[in-house]
Amino acid sequence: MSFPSIPTPTTDTDSLQKTCMALKTAVEQIIGTRGGEHMPCIFVQATTPTEIDDGDFWLCNASKTTLSIAVNGKWLPVGTLV
Repeated sequence: MSFPSIPTPTTDTDSLQKTCMALKTAVEQIIGTRGGEHMPCIFVQATTPTEIDDGDFWLCNASKTTLSIAVNGKWLPVGTLV
């Protein structure tokens, strides 16, 4: 997913409107309210995250560091990190 470039505003109202609309679009993409797109979450914690969506990542920093991805509501291990 790519985000729109946010122009630097100037003092005229057209410039301010374009900047605000670009910022609005970027925020809607990040929080998942634009076009049904979902920005993956990245969890960094020792305990298993429970509120997950497909495509989320979990970096488990317990006794060993592992990376997992959420697929069909379950965590699938990607690998152990050194």
